[in-house]
Amino acid sequence: MDLDPDSLVRELRVLGMRFGDAAPASEADVVANITFGAGGQPDVTFSRPDMRIHALAAAPTGPGRRLAAPRPLLYDWFVCTGPLSLFTPGVLDPQCRKLGPNDPPARQNAALRPLLPQKSPSAEITLTSGTLKSILTIFLQALLTPSGSGMGGGTITLPERPVVLLLPIVVEVSAENGDPASPLDREVAFNFLRVLITLPGMTAPPANRNPSLSGQGGFFVGSAEGEMAARSALPACPLDNLTGDEKDGQPACSRFAATRSAPVFIQARSDTGSAETYVPIDDSGRGPQVENMRYSWFSTDGTFSDERTGDKSPETKWENGERRPAPSDVRIVDVWVVVQDGRGGTDFARAQLRLM
Repeated sequence: MDLDPDSLVRELRVLGMRFGDAAPASEADVVANITFGAGGQPDVTFSRPDMRIHALAAAPTGPGRRLAAPRPLLYDWFVCTGPLSLFTPGVLDPQCRKLGPNDPPARQNAALRPLLPQKSPSAEITLTSGTLKSILTIFLQALLTPSGSGMGGGTITLPERPVVLLLPIVVEVSAENGDPASPLDREVAFNFLRVLITLPGMTAPPANRNPSLSGQGGFFVGSAEGEMAARSALPACPLDNLTGDEKDGQPACSRFAATRSAPVFIQARSDTGSAETYVPIDDSGRGPQVENMRYSWFSTDGTFSDERTGDKSPETKWENGERRPAPSDVRIVDVWVVVQDGRGGTDFARAQLRLM
């Protein structure tokens, strides 16, 4: 059986989630500082007042796609507060996975805490420090609960280094007035927000910053295989403009002219400084490490020679070819790239090819 590659996007898909602003080098982490007041009661202050979260959803329509006409998308946001997620880093609690077409609606799931009063047409949400503080209360109660059952009431063994909490953020993207049981009308995705928790006397590690594709980085394309320096920059398209045509004062996308028979060679570069040097917060004893950028490629048509690339081998070849070609009446092919730094930092961009 010839299965579609993961890089082929012909129906509603969530391709990525970014924590932090769209601005270059925005912080992807939240630093939570624990203090103790009168009577030993803990309090939490944060390094930032809120955290912006952005989901990259692709919903291609038209010839060769699963659906013919564009439809508005709605976003519903949740945080998973299941115990396994709070106390086992990097795990999505099984109760938070009950989001299939035969499961009850997400808002009826007690393990999922809604972050909005209702669904929103915006792909972005602001997670306020007040909301985050109320969520962390559950975690801190367990972290600061005495262990043991002696007459002294037990002891509290405090960590000696900052604690990393990976908080699962879940987004449900659905087509307006769509069928919630249809995979064409609904997609669920999640990512982990990294919260660095410090206690008195600890030095907070620097917050991880997102890699950026919006400065000197981005897309670089050409019609022949070659070195990175030979590529021409291709301006990114607005993420929320479904067609890429001029809309609401936004200019049309700058499209790279491609043919149906010849390949296009594409690279993605992150801005200088995106690959940070950091010291791991764990018991490994490792010294300074340098982030490795990983680029994931997606398109509405055609195939990539490499669906994943990196800075050492940045180029992938896109071709219409014999496998997954664009239908004859399709003129515009969308291409997305998602870059991740391995520590929760993410950025993404979209470009378009114009088939000649």
